[in-house]
Amino acid sequence: MDSSLTFFQKILISVCFFILAIVAFTTVWVFVKDSASKDAVSPESGAEDLTLQETVQEADKVPDEAPNTLQQEVFPQPAGSVQSHKPDIEPSGVASAVPSQDTKDALSDENLAVFSRLGTLRCITADEPPAVLVVTPLFLYTKDDTAFYEELYRKTAELKAIVNAYVASQTKGSLLVTGEEIVKERILRQFNELLVLGKIETLFFNDYIFLD
Repeated sequence: MDSSLTFFQKILISVCFFILAIVAFTTVWVFVKDSASKDAVSPESGAEDLTLQETVQEADKVPDEAPNTLQQEVFPQPAGSVQSHKPDIEPSGVASAVPSQDTKDALSDENLAVFSRLGTLRCITADEPPAVLVVTPLFLYTKDDTAFYEELYRKTAELKAIVNAYVASQTKGSLLVTGEEIVKERILRQFNELLVLGKIETLFFNDYIFLD
């Protein structure tokens, strides 16, 4: 019985050694194969890394030039006079405003220019059916006051919304009774409540017409 157990133990040990030998051989073979694959790929990888590095270096050059370009696009510089004044940036889908004679007369001071970015607005009244009031708001600003100009530029949409909201709260009849001058005063007051870095002295309407 004892000799039989010893015999089986020897067989079991032999099998274990055989399995370990197979595992060791497989591990060595996989390692050698991976090393050969890496050696074959490494030259291409180096080329890719070099290209990527060059690309990043080229991209890093852009921010040095970007701020000035962005500032010119976002905040166009004020014009020097009425004759050379070009409306800041023509609003999309809206006719650009042209200063009226009254506005031009108010520009006798060379330090002032027209802010016309609000363009021509088609405002809807509270009537049923609603009436359409065409309004072209214009006002003056000091050309050297860059901070105030930039605030006006950023808040153009809000200034437009004030005009549209005021007209939408009125009927055609009430606007006609109130009169253009009072309407301008009320809208101007709301403009100045919105603005922080400066105030608008006078609001002009280059157009103030009801469409039939």
